[in-house]
Formats: sequence, C-alpha cells, structure tokens
Amino acid sequence: MMRVLLVQTGHLGDLVLTTPLVRTLVRHDSDSRVTVLTTPLGEELLGGF
Repeated sequence: MMRVLLVQTGHLGDLVLTTPLVRTLVRHDSDSRVTVLTTPLGEELLGGF
C-alpha cells in the first residue's frame, strides 16, 4: 500500500493543477492512501475526492 501526503497550502490555482496528480496516484494503486493538507477553501474544492 502506498501512502502519500500532498501539502498544498498555496493558491487555489496550484491546487487545481495538483488534482490530476491525485487522480493518477489513486488509479495507479487502488489500495493507496492519498492525504491532502490544504486550506479550508481548498478542502471545499476537493470535496468530491
């Protein structure tokens, strides 16, 4: 099992550009655990993940 921590506390545009990476990591290993540390607004943006 792969465990990944992404820290993205910058601008929302940076977070948007990071979302394909998150999708790719999850598709690569369905047992993987991806945790994203972000701002409250970023959490709202990623709510569907």
